[in-house]
Amino acid sequence: GQTMATYCGQNTGKLNLERIHAGTVCSMKINIIYAIAAAIIGVVALPWMLQLFFSSGTDLSVMMPYAKTYMYVSVIFFIPLAMIFIYRNAMQGCGYGMSSIILGICELAARLITAFISMKINSYLLAVGCDAAAWITTGILSYFLYLRCMKDLKTRY
Repeated sequence: GQTMATYCGQNTGKLNLERIHAGTVCSMKINIIYAIAAAIIGVVALPWMLQLFFSSGTDLSVMMPYAKTYMYVSVIFFIPLAMIFIYRNAMQGCGYGMSSIILGICELAARLITAFISMKINSYLLAVGCDAAAWITTGILSYFLYLRCMKDLKTRY
């Protein structure tokens, strides 16, 4: 994501909008591969990773169902999380800092709403879905805001 801010900033300065688009597409492809690999590693390595967070006397078989639920819900939404990193930073690099603020507020609102609903209905599954709700909501919104910013840049230049 941070690389996209620099990359897009340089190409905006050069007025090379086609290169910005090509870079975001390429970055999304790389991030999709990374998200899939990270999801697989996270699921496979979960028993070993869980040991890092608990003392040696803790019965991890009690914790494993909760950890699996969290991991399975989270990894499904790594791709929308990648969308947030790529598109938010691309817009910021192109000079659309307000879009980043809007996306941050949207991400927070999605987490809060999901958390309040999960507390109201007493659902652990929905509670672990707070990140997922924020990622999918903000990921989709970031894509559409990115398209709007690119259209605005094309109109301006």
